[in-house]
Amino acid sequence: MTERCGLELHTTAQSRTAPHSARVAVDCTEFCNSTKDPAMSISARDVVPFTLARANLSNLAEQVKAGAEKIITKNGESYVALIDADRLDYYHRLERERIHLLLIDDAKRGLADITAGRTFEAGAAIAQLQQRRAATKSAAARRCSAASQDSAASTVSADAEDSAYKTGKAAKKRG
Repeated sequence: MTERCGLELHTTAQSRTAPHSARVAVDCTEFCNSTKDPAMSISARDVVPFTLARANLSNLAEQVKAGAEKIITKNGESYVALIDADRLDYYHRLERERIHLLLIDDAKRGLADITAGRTFEAGAAIAQLQQRRAATKSAAARRCSAASQDSAASTVSADAEDSAYKTGKAAKKRG
């Protein structure tokens, strides 16, 4: 079950004619629920509407370089994140490491299958996969062919109805 943090941002912006205030409700459910580390939680000052971000990009860049992460919203929903380039590189390295760990785990499970004797001859396994694929393709082709025949039959009957309607209409004009 997802929980909403109820984050709401109150901003005051200067326009050319007069200052105005706006209350923006932010839907950050996906972000807040995916963040388990309390050190990575966001606060109201880290959520910035797109229009304010555009006007204050230099200031936001300085804050991000100092360690903050900003969520930029558009129409009240999270749109993009502004993070430091070094931190982005770090996140990419973490993702690559996670992929490597998953591959190692797959290799371990494969070795365990070999040890337990849960193996198949490569040629037989490939032949079985090809048979399944061929059966799936032929079933799909049969379904497609049946749908085409149904469509053609309905087109013929619609054309016949249209022709009968036009013939009847022409007969009424003559009579």
